[in-house]
Amino acid sequence: VGAHVVRAYVEAGWKVTVFGPSLKPCLTEFDLAHISFHEGSVTRYDDINQALSKTRPELVVGLAAYGATGQGLLASAATNETSALEINVNGFHNLLTACRRQGTPRVLWASTLAVFGNPTL
Repeated sequence: VGAHVVRAYVEAGWKVTVFGPSLKPCLTEFDLAHISFHEGSVTRYDDINQALSKTRPELVVGLAAYGATGQGLLASAATNETSALEINVNGFHNLLTACRRQGTPRVLWASTLAVFGNPTL
């Protein structure tokens, strides 16, 4: 989902900053001149706060979620509830708190694909 969001904003002419762990390998297809990177984790408030302080964004799009590759979000969360809660709940709380304290005017949260139910329906 994140790569599609980045592509849409870059194509619309936005300057995009991507935040997360090990980011560049996911975005090699993009014109990287329009994208900056801040490596960090939503589980660490200071990482988020530092990135926001440096970039002063007009909008933050929250897409962080715990999900082991290929397992899907629900199965991954059932396998490792602690990590799922830390990223999906506490990480989102960290993001909102940092945005509020930094004066970020808008936050867009994408929720989860899990709300659509079983993909075989």
